[in-house]
Amino acid sequence: MDAGLCPLCGGAWERGEAAVHGSLWSAWFVGFSYQHLWFRDAAGKETAVVKSGRAREAWRCRQCGFVGIAPGRDRAGRGPLGHL
Repeated sequence: MDAGLCPLCGGAWERGEAAVHGSLWSAWFVGFSYQHLWFRDAAGKETAVVKSGRAREAWRCRQCGFVGIAPGRDRAGRGPLGHL
C-alpha cells in the first residue's frame, strides 16, 4: 500500500498509523480508559482491529479521508502526551 491510489476516490495516500488512545483532556475529566478499535461485519460479529494503547501502520486518503489499516501485529502506540 506504499504506492497507489485510494480505492474509493483515487486520491493520494498519506502514510501514518492507526492507534487507539484517549486524549489528554479526557484523561483529566474522565480518566484513562481501556479501549479497542473494532470492526463489525454485516452479521454483527465484532473483531478487535487495534488493541488499546497499541498502533498499526495505516494510510489515509488526503482527498476523501478513507483509512486503510495494514494487517499484522500491533505495536506500541503513543498516548495523548506522545508516549504510553
